[in-house]
Amino acid sequence: MSFHIYVQNNTALKISDVLENSYLPKDAVIAYGKDAHESIGGYTKLYLPLKSSRGVVIATYEEEYDVQINTGGSEADYYLATRIALALSMLNNSTIIPEFDYDLTAEEFEKKYDHTWAKESETLGMSALTYMITKEGSTVQLGGCKRAFYVGQKMLDRLATSNRTSEKEMSEFIVSNMIQLQFIEDLHEDIEVPTLMEGDFPEGTKSFIFIASNFQLLLTKADLIMLREEENMVKVPYQELISTLQEKGKLRRVDEEQFVMQPLKSEEYKELMQQFSEEKNPKEKPKKSNRKWKFW
Repeated sequence: MSFHIYVQNNTALKISDVLENSYLPKDAVIAYGKDAHESIGGYTKLYLPLKSSRGVVIATYEEEYDVQINTGGSEADYYLATRIALALSMLNNSTIIPEFDYDLTAEEFEKKYDHTWAKESETLGMSALTYMITKEGSTVQLGGCKRAFYVGQKMLDRLATSNRTSEKEMSEFIVSNMIQLQFIEDLHEDIEVPTLMEGDFPEGTKSFIFIASNFQLLLTKADLIMLREEENMVKVPYQELISTLQEKGKLRRVDEEQFVMQPLKSEEYKELMQQFSEEKNPKEKPKKSNRKWKFW
């Protein structure tokens, strides 16, 4: 469920070569904390703050660059992909080959793949996404430009309830909700986003977040949620804590799997720690993984 644009790889480039090219919007940035002075290699993602939902991937191979936009990409993402392809074309003195199209010069490509094409492309892959959810009973994870977004039957039911069932309406709903989640801390100054990390536990390597009292928090999907007070720490399976907080009316859903948690008073937080402090949840601290910790 991706659209690809291919450009020949004739020149070793740094990310900054693309970002500083005249074709690129000046507000384009690099995802996941990469340095602009790094060479373009493997997978590099660029996005537009407050406009992108998924961002645009540049996959680098020996003979070509593959500019990729995935289902759920915003109009801004699709247009950004065309500007990246044009920049790579200029820097490599190369033609451009869009998926399902012919080898095009930069001038031909820019004329054909414009804002209108970008807008029309937002719906690409939506029918396949709906099929995966309804026919296979799947919840689909879409990698956003900053964090994951989950789509499943609950979100489709919300669309059906409001009689928004066309591909265009589904696309608008998913893209707008993805953008809201990607930049939630920028759009809502009172919401904090805990860092998603990985660590080694007795049962294996798990992803986890820490939550604290007296803060409104985004509960990013993880294996575990950690509660901590001074030296005491309790680990809780993500879904178990979600169920408990839902019963208490403390959650607002932002996608199929993730929520914003209303602030817990100190007393409420202590009660949760006590509730989950059982034998199945020993109070050990996570050891740092032998692998690199992941930060999203």
